[in-house]
Amino acid sequence: MAEGWAFPSDHPTLPPRSAVDVAASLRRGTALPRSGTFTLHTNLGLGEVAASASANQFVALASGANLARVWTDGAHRSRIALLQPLQETDWVRNGSQTWVWQSTGTQAARVRHSSSLNIPALGAITSLIGDSSIEPPDVVATHLLALRNDSNLSLGRADVVAGRRAYELVETPRSRATLITRVRISADSATGLPLRVRMFVRGRSSPIIDDRFTAISLAPPDASNFEFHPPPHATVIDVPTVAAALEPAWRVRERQRELRDRGLSSDPNAALGFDTPGLAIRTVGTGWDEVVVATGVYGWGIHELFGSAKDVSGPFGHGFLAHTPAVTVLVLDDGRIAAGVVTPSRLKAALAGDTGP
Repeated sequence: MAEGWAFPSDHPTLPPRSAVDVAASLRRGTALPRSGTFTLHTNLGLGEVAASASANQFVALASGANLARVWTDGAHRSRIALLQPLQETDWVRNGSQTWVWQSTGTQAARVRHSSSLNIPALGAITSLIGDSSIEPPDVVATHLLALRNDSNLSLGRADVVAGRRAYELVETPRSRATLITRVRISADSATGLPLRVRMFVRGRSSPIIDDRFTAISLAPPDASNFEFHPPPHATVIDVPTVAAALEPAWRVRERQRELRDRGLSSDPNAALGFDTPGLAIRTVGTGWDEVVVATGVYGWGIHELFGSAKDVSGPFGHGFLAHTPAVTVLVLDDGRIAAGVVTPSRLKAALAGDTGP
């Protein structure tokens, strides 16, 4: 089925508007209180086996469909519940503090700051990773709209999403290095609220990301949705990042052993995320060409995720390069890892000019 095809009733007639006006309405729409159900379909080309084998929150959502609910006051409070068979994972944000709770566990993780890694959503790769493992369409759209000055804006065909009529904003990157060819964002015609986001890459007619509301309410959510009290049996821990809160027990134990063997730390919490001495994460470049670089990472299994990788060397050093139509990763012998939604040549250039933290 060709991209954009739908039944005629899915394309309502809406008053004429410019792409700039629709983009402005999208920004206003994200300030509304709301609640709803959304689905996130992702296909980054890593495959089901790689996704299930990895404990990384980003990779775990790299293939397949996910169903979630969201509540937000439009400002500083939100709750996201990832619904899975016989279990649920909740992220409850209240100001700068976030609680992460998995119903199958006995551990409640508290993040006292939004991100101690201090990586803002500057570009394409950090927009994909996000601050938790799943984000609703309005949050993803907000990240991508930040790149509008490096893009051409146009309007696609009007649509109906979650029962609401919507304009479609098409964001086309000007960069020649990005793998992304276009982003399609559906904006509620009445409020501007982003209702759906689809991202396309070179050589693929289907989106690598399709994030859409299936039901939406603009009534303010009850305040109780933003309250979290750890169950009496739960163990409460403090972790440095939201990602660290999702580490499985076996990976925590593995990191603890590694730290002890290297004589770096005896603190159990150090194995829960990014407290390892010498580890630093930063971005090189901005916008669609952004590359994320982690320094001080050893023993990372690139073959575990991609199945195969190419031996490469150059001004950046020596390591292994792997890529899919949606993401490129380079793991170097010196402990650096670089990733981006960019071509391999852009990734190599970013590493060659990287001066460190």
